Amino acid sequence: MIGHRTFTSLVLAVATGAVLAVLLGLLTSLPATPEAPGSLRLPSGRVVPVQAVSTNRDGQLEVPEDPRTAGWWRGSSRVGDPSGKTLLAAHIDATRQRLGPFVELYDARPGLPLVLRSAGLRQGFRVRSVRLIRRESLTARPDLYSPRGTRQLVLVTCAPPYDPAHGGYRNLAVLVAEPSGSPTPRATR
Repeated sequence: MIGHRTFTSLVLAVATGAVLAVLLGLLTSLPATPEAPGSLRLPSGRVVPVQAVSTNRDGQLEVPEDPRTAGWWRGSSRVGDPSGKTLLAAHIDATRQRLGPFVELYDARPGLPLVLRSAGLRQGFRVRSVRLIRRESLTARPDLYSPRGTRQLVLVTCAPPYDPAHGGYRNLAVLVAEPSGSPTPRATR
């Protein structure tokens, strides 16, 4: 037969364990702390390094010169942010290099997967749309970079026609993707 003190101790131990289990569950389900993107996996599986960039005095995005590297605009959303657009841009080519990986934007179709990674997080996205727009200052297109509104990944690169007399490519290819899940901790190797 269990004594009163033993029974009370048992009930307290079970209750304490239940409270700890609930608290640990809540702590592990807290939202991730947003981080700057570090890489992007394209639908082909190719991984593109991402570096943080700003805009110049004219409002033009300072895209990395190497078309194998994408620039993340620092004013846009990060991996783990619950809302807003994450804007990544890369040159389609360079004078001394062939086509860069963002050439994939030209053939991307709705539903294709993308994975955005930071130092500690990863988030999957699915292509929603790809369209061509006239090349202009991004300051005129807040729908492509705003840290407010619906959570989206926006990829931008130059698109034909190429007109050297007017500064190069005349259009931009714009891919918009939506999250396919919540950000998760990045697996370590």
